[in-house]
Amino acid sequence: MKKLILPNMFKHKNCEDLIRVGSNNDGGYLISVSDLNKTDALLSFGLDVDYNFEKMFSDNSDVPIYAYDASTNFASFIKKSLSEFFHLNFLKSINLILKYFKFKNFFKGKKKFIQTFVGLDNNTNFISFDEIIYNKNYKNYFIKMDIEGGEYRILDSLIKHQDKICGTVIEFHDIDLHLEKIDRFVSNFNLNIVHVHINNWTIIGKKDLPLTVEVTFSKNAKINNNIVHYPNELDQPNAPHLEDFVVSFNE
Repeated sequence: MKKLILPNMFKHKNCEDLIRVGSNNDGGYLISVSDLNKTDALLSFGLDVDYNFEKMFSDNSDVPIYAYDASTNFASFIKKSLSEFFHLNFLKSINLILKYFKFKNFFKGKKKFIQTFVGLDNNTNFISFDEIIYNKNYKNYFIKMDIEGGEYRILDSLIKHQDKICGTVIEFHDIDLHLEKIDRFVSNFNLNIVHVHINNWTIIGKKDLPLTVEVTFSKNAKINNNIVHYPNELDQPNAPHLEDFVVSFNE
């Protein structure tokens, strides 16, 4: 495995109570059980056609779920299905069509899917994070965010509402362009980093800096001073045909 170096702002103490939630490989994240148990509602930003994180979270904690993604619809499932069909993966193609109907069946009652993006307040295809929080009345949110660069529009609002957040996992994209924003966020966000994972689809930038990194923040995790080893035994490579990375930190 190749070793890649992350900026020291990502360095953290060892978390004792991590579990993996979501799909195998891409779409699965490590979060703290303590945060999961404290959660009153899950906010999920970015689905595409994969809602396994939301399903597994619900299996472990039966809380309201609000999932947002304007790009998720029947056409997106059809497009993925046709791609698998033309690659002669006929079973995957059929399963993607069936998955759409399972998706529709999952998001009902207190599990709600909202077909809009998150991060702006002046666009009909978007809703602001502030509006989501102001329109709901929960004390402890867990937030999952994989919105392809849109996360940087929301970081200030996460800090603003951090007293209502018990945990979050954020996939940071193009981090070489946004290191100052990320550093400012980590410094002002009261939750602790408890896990990092390099998306192995990523481009490697200058000085072996990976450009896409998944980061888990926690308010309630069980933390000790043991040495953190990467990859974690629960980690899986996002791309199963490629090696995962060993993480080290700048001193």
